[in-house]
Amino acid sequence: MLILYKFHISKLGLFCCLFVLLAVLSTTSFADDADEDYQAYESTKYASSKWDAQVKQGMEAYHSGDYETAHKSLYQSFNSGCESPIVVFMLATLTELQGSYYSALEFYQMAEKGFKKTNKEHRFYKTFDENYGRALYNSGKKDEALPILKRAAKSSKSYWLLKLLGMLAYEKGDTLNALSYLERAVRITSSEVTKEELVYVYSLLGKLFLHKGEQDGAYRYYQKVLEIDPNNPEAKKFMGMIEKTYRNEEMMKMMDQLKDI
Repeated sequence: MLILYKFHISKLGLFCCLFVLLAVLSTTSFADDADEDYQAYESTKYASSKWDAQVKQGMEAYHSGDYETAHKSLYQSFNSGCESPIVVFMLATLTELQGSYYSALEFYQMAEKGFKKTNKEHRFYKTFDENYGRALYNSGKKDEALPILKRAAKSSKSYWLLKLLGMLAYEKGDTLNALSYLERAVRITSSEVTKEELVYVYSLLGKLFLHKGEQDGAYRYYQKVLEIDPNNPEAKKFMGMIEKTYRNEEMMKMMDQLKDI
């Protein structure tokens, strides 16, 4: 699964990700993905000898990462009359990647109508909300995007979607939802998530648990930070504070027990 992401720092200085997914919920090879998509396309009324070759070439290029060829071939087939929702969905993601959000949204809407008629079990349709919501968000239509992204997040296994929602909740001071989304995010194993990224999110989770007054949760995540970065100054500082609090609590318990003797 190939994923590209764009990031920016918000005005509040908080990390907020705007991501572009070019292949969704796939654990197979690029060649297998292309074959699967072409077979799904072939099984519908949208297949035609007029553009089959272009569709096949476009799908192979899409999954191999040759996005220029993919866009050219798939767009040619679309212009020739191909209305396959799989083809249109691919064009939506490719157009979104180029930053043409208005056109991308039109393609997504067209693909959704097509998926309601055919290829209903295709993985692109199963993750449609996540992709369409992201395009809305990237286009600046955040109020329209968030309900769709939250709906997608109920079943999503996308680290970056869950992190985005977690960071947005954090920006709003919504600690409970920030914890919920971010804890779900860090449970997801992804080769795209770097150690530096995990240190950042684990540290933030530690802070959020401290803010709630839950030292055990904070201790757990700062411990994870130190497992990756043993000399992390922030984690060492807060771990020391928490351990001191634990010792003081134990001392108080001992004093209370002595009073009862």
